[in-house]
Amino acid sequence: MVKYVDWINLMSYDLHGVWDSTDPIGSIVQGHTNLTEIKQSVDLLWRNNVPPGKVVLGLGFYGRTFQLSDTSCSTPGCGFKAAAAAGPCTANAGTLAYFEIMDVISSQKPNVIHDKDAAVNYFVYGDSKDQWVSYDDATTFQQKVGFANSVGLGGVMIWSVDQDDNDFSALSGLVGKSLPSFANELKRSTVTDTGNWASQNGQKCMMSKCMEESDNPNGFALAPNGGPFPDNCGRGQSRWVY
Repeated sequence: MVKYVDWINLMSYDLHGVWDSTDPIGSIVQGHTNLTEIKQSVDLLWRNNVPPGKVVLGLGFYGRTFQLSDTSCSTPGCGFKAAAAAGPCTANAGTLAYFEIMDVISSQKPNVIHDKDAAVNYFVYGDSKDQWVSYDDATTFQQKVGFANSVGLGGVMIWSVDQDDNDFSALSGLVGKSLPSFANELKRSTVTDTGNWASQNGQKCMMSKCMEESDNPNGFALAPNGGPFPDNCGRGQSRWVY
């Protein structure tokens, strides 16, 4: 199959979840992603002559959650009795989006444990301290990116960007540099001069005033085939569409 595809997405999240209760692993909490297990998995590919450059490492912008059987035992390997309660937005028992995890950290100040070997974080939360979640952040993303680079993987993919927070902190942590926040992106798309906008194609585009050279407004790029157009401008001047 390898010779017929451009790349292979290796989904290295959802390695564990509540479904473990019905398989030989059993009802024990474990991180839904684990670098040790990822290394073991790709070793199977190498032994079957799959080129590392064709493998893309999948990373999750969410966490898997469990309800602990015993609140005095909360490390990986301790028992669980069910999925943890659904998040307030995603409304799915057993998972929390990255932004929901950040909200829990902000409001409850849990003791976050970084499992360096597994390259994953986990903590206990909730009023009864019986909810357990594992997730990635900038530190663990960079551990996984470092591994991907060390073996020459073709890249990384994410599931999914809509689960990031408004500051894009998961994506920033993954790419290793700061990105404009969602609030700033909204500001960049705000209509400030409705007379200069057109929307025949359902998108918001801006036409420039008559100028000698294109001068992209802050937050805009020149549209495909966006000019210059002589329009009704004088000699040596044109308009552009952004």
